[in-house]
Amino acid sequence: MWLKGDTHMHTNVSDGALPPEELLKKAKKRGFDFIMITDHNRHGAGNKSYYYEGMLVIPGEEVTQSKFGHLNIWGSGTPTMDGVRPETSDVYYEAANAAHENGGFVSINHPFDKRFFWDVDLENFPADSYEVWNTVMHGDNMTAISWWHSQLLKGRRLPAVGGSDYHRDYYVTRLLGVPTTYVNAEEKTEESIFKAIREGRVFITNSPNGGRITIEYGDKTIGDTATVNDDTAVVLKISKLRKGMRAEIYNNDRLIYRHKAKTTGEHTASVGHLMPGFVRAQITYDFSAFEKAVYKKIVAKVFPPDAGLPVPTFAYALTNPIWLTSSDEKG
Repeated sequence: MWLKGDTHMHTNVSDGALPPEELLKKAKKRGFDFIMITDHNRHGAGNKSYYYEGMLVIPGEEVTQSKFGHLNIWGSGTPTMDGVRPETSDVYYEAANAAHENGGFVSINHPFDKRFFWDVDLENFPADSYEVWNTVMHGDNMTAISWWHSQLLKGRRLPAVGGSDYHRDYYVTRLLGVPTTYVNAEEKTEESIFKAIREGRVFITNSPNGGRITIEYGDKTIGDTATVNDDTAVVLKISKLRKGMRAEIYNNDRLIYRHKAKTTGEHTASVGHLMPGFVRAQITYDFSAFEKAVYKKIVAKVFPPDAGLPVPTFAYALTNPIWLTSSDEKG
């Protein structure tokens, strides 16, 4: 079953605006099935998972030192830094290993954010997933998505997640769940959700009300491995494709399908004759000239390192891949 959640948020236990109980109420109103509270170098949600009005609350912590990067560790019994910032990069490995020893989960946060970039070992660090989409969509997220895709082309099975990194709202914004991560788990439990993310059974969308996007290949779906068959097509299903946005399917480095929506609504498509490797789907869009001007002003204030850079094409939703093998290949 698909569970809707947010993997990255903060309370006033660290630098968030809301106390934990207020954040829980807000998350419940957003319709989440699960959330992960990840205060900086502290546990803001205790050290055991629990249910709040049916919503699963998974404890976590963002191991934080700006000169090294930010690392999320999730799960009951995972160790806490007790408010202490890491002094060396070795602490990141120690935290990851300790989390794994306690059944926890490790995810590298916003690895290409120019303000808080990851500077340990991106490709070989013992991470279970990578946060390729952090907070509202911006240029550094697209860099992360591009890097992630390049790793998929190498055959690396790296699960991608998104996280709102919620601290507070500004004026009329509703930033909790921007973006939202959907996980296809057997049960609404910590263990089941971790297992599903490790297997790549995940898609990410713009917000709690954003369009859902899934792909199927025969009886296989996101996170599965399938054998390529000329008689089988990949089927794309989108619950809400907004006018002007593009539905896209990639088979390895080939863009095998693109459709620009003329109206807002559901969208389905099927494409056959795939090559071994992987297939994944996404929704993309471009800003209008006016939107680009507004975006550049916001970036200059909020993301100064990106000021002056060209405005890229943005993602509105994306899936993790279905892996494809040839008939004479095991997997």
